[in-house]
Amino acid sequence: MEKIEKMILSYLKESDKPQGAGSLCSFLKGEGIVLGQATVGRLIRKMEEEGLLEKTTAKGRRLSQKGEEHLQNLILLDEKKASLRYFGQFFLAEDGTYLRDILVARRALESEAAALAAENATEEDLRNIEKSLEEMELLLSKKKSMAVTDVAFHLAITKASKNKIIESAMKVIRHGGQDSPLVENIRNKAGSIIGYDHKEIYLAIKNKDKEKARNLMKEHLDNIIKDLDYIEQKEGLNSFFNGKAFKNTAN
Repeated sequence: MEKIEKMILSYLKESDKPQGAGSLCSFLKGEGIVLGQATVGRLIRKMEEEGLLEKTTAKGRRLSQKGEEHLQNLILLDEKKASLRYFGQFFLAEDGTYLRDILVARRALESEAAALAAENATEEDLRNIEKSLEEMELLLSKKKSMAVTDVAFHLAITKASKNKIIESAMKVIRHGGQDSPLVENIRNKAGSIIGYDHKEIYLAIKNKDKEKARNLMKEHLDNIIKDLDYIEQKEGLNSFFNGKAFKNTAN
């Protein structure tokens, strides 16, 4: 119903006079949505009760100030969803271009996040980072994928930074950690030691060594980018990304 609600609010915003259930039914029908007048009537009464609409005549409603603000929020939410869908397409590319862009963006944000975490991490933050490391080591000892713990490790550090903008940006960039299996495959294929960098980063944060934490995180992301370059030179990225990274999960 959110879509219909948004359509009604948008229609009333553009209308120069109050509208009733009948006119709203006709409008929705013209948009390909067929609803009975009684159904639309119940919907607009609900929206009125929520303060989104104002009753100006016996049968006519107009958009309230609260309704206009709600409409703007719905529009922004749709834009965010569209942006995330577009971002998600990066992982469907048959080459490593988008993954490389993601890694470069991560390098800039996470280097600063690690430095801030060294300054601001609480005992709880440190426990969360350490817990992800322990889970990672357990999975590696069983020769299982550690992709899930990789996401937890990096997001725990951004949370420990206490910078909400960096934390929010990283959640969007990681997009649920969809890049982790890809990165893990790349590192395995390049013969790198998986998870080696993580413990050193954690110790720098725990010891409140800001510059060391920043440099180690930068080095960590640089190493992944170097592995990506190695794969490109060795077999070409088109071959590697043609479904392999999604079928195998082995960072």
